[in-house]
Amino acid sequence: MKRISVIILSVLLIAAVFAACSGKNNEDASDNPRNVASSNAWLETTITTDTAKIKMGDAERLIKAYSAKELSISKEDYKDCSFVVSGTGVKIENDYYVEVDAVIKHEKGKDENGNSVFSFDTKGKYFIRYDGKQVLKKDMEKEDKYTELELKEAPSEEETTKDVKTTKSNNKTEQKNDYTLNVGDSKTFDGLEIKYISCDSNFESVDSEYNLIRVEIQLKNTTNKKLYPSAIECYSDDKKCQSDYRKDSVSSLESIAPGRMNKAVEYFKIPKDSENVELIMEQGNEQIILVVK
Repeated sequence: MKRISVIILSVLLIAAVFAACSGKNNEDASDNPRNVASSNAWLETTITTDTAKIKMGDAERLIKAYSAKELSISKEDYKDCSFVVSGTGVKIENDYYVEVDAVIKHEKGKDENGNSVFSFDTKGKYFIRYDGKQVLKKDMEKEDKYTELELKEAPSEEETTKDVKTTKSNNKTEQKNDYTLNVGDSKTFDGLEIKYISCDSNFESVDSEYNLIRVEIQLKNTTNKKLYPSAIECYSDDKKCQSDYRKDSVSSLESIAPGRMNKAVEYFKIPKDSENVELIMEQGNEQIILVVK
């Protein structure tokens, strides 16, 4: 009888321990946010840049204000670099920063559907503190080493587009070297073939005042030398519109090797009450106006 009682007590004890462990595991899984987030690690590392005083366009212009030497990029690489502003912030020690990467895109070949496949070579990483009062340059050979750059003032949007707007005004006055392309049109300008693929003038509502416009073009180098296409500029009622970076954005500033093609995808914020929207590129002495409907 004693033996039976001992066995029963042992079984009950084991059951109680198992139940306690199960309860603890359930409590950990439901009440501990670390465990919940561990299966979605990105939730713990995603940092919004909404509170940053320096915005995307300003961040790009600020880094471009530094020379190739200051950014530790060779002059040849600097010509081919695009500066990409990350949509998520980065925490370095106790401060938060906007990340700007200097990257060069290389065409690796074609996929099974004949579409171009690209690789991206990062030449530099730069971090602007949310208040805009500190800029760090990452050591590309050492994981956690940063150098503080001498703080510069980012050129204003008006300053960076002054020459473009002057050229635009002069060209309109002279009424020459202006070419208009509608969606589907293709024409070669100074060795650069431009095909106007698409334009969605009501891609997305940003807020109560702005819509997002998405434009896509194809660029082909028909010469035997490397070409450097110009940026696509967007004007609403003769006022320059701010660009907006999305995950499929590809700058038209990418250099193009002889005989190669590149696709450019650009986004711009335009006022909802816009009456006249123009997309403008320049190639050599020619100005190309991409019609927006």
